[in-house]
Amino acid sequence: MKPLRILFMAIVLTAINSGYSFAFNFQKMTTININGLIVDSKTLLPISGVAIYNDQNDVLGSTNKEGYFDIVLKLSTDGEINFNIKLKKIGYNLYAQKERWGNIGSRLSATYYFAMQNSNNKSPAFSELKMGKINTYKDVLKGFNEVKQKVDFEDKIENVKLGNNALFFEINQSYYLINETGWLKLNSPNDTILVNGEKGIPANEINFYVKRSNVKKMSPSTNKNTPFEISTILPN
Repeated sequence: MKPLRILFMAIVLTAINSGYSFAFNFQKMTTININGLIVDSKTLLPISGVAIYNDQNDVLGSTNKEGYFDIVLKLSTDGEINFNIKLKKIGYNLYAQKERWGNIGSRLSATYYFAMQNSNNKSPAFSELKMGKINTYKDVLKGFNEVKQKVDFEDKIENVKLGNNALFFEINQSYYLINETGWLKLNSPNDTILVNGEKGIPANEINFYVKRSNVKKMSPSTNKNTPFEISTILPN
């Protein structure tokens, strides 16, 4: 072995003297423990037998009869963590989750809630991520109740928008400004809304002055007299 070492060093020294340099790229291994639930995007009922794949189309696992899964994802990374998870099930559209987490560690855990779209309905697929693994199935279910509440609220938002161009709404005895891309929860229906930095209008009267389709931006304000403000595409 000694002559080989001498030969190797001679090659390296020759290369250095000739102006060459060597760059060694050491990739670290990252392990991500992932569990969660996979449900139907319309009914929110669990889907059994969903196959879960990685980027290389290797099967990582599948869901049981409760729609629960628990997998381990191993990645070679150079700092930034990028990966894809693909879900396949006959009767459902392929679902792909693309993640880019940055350089946040080499041993990670997460809980996902996936909702797959049945081929026969139009309810869109979606996902929710909670960093840090929820260890028990019972606690995963509790977390899913929060997801269902969020989905239910988003459904109510879409329903109140149907057939109108209003901006101010009451939902479950709370008050909101809802535009085409998001919403703001108000303190009361009497909150003053600053429009285009000029005019203050009570929230419960805003529908007479501003159409939802004309709202360009809305946000909380630092002015205590006008706690919310909006800007519009067209003058109102």
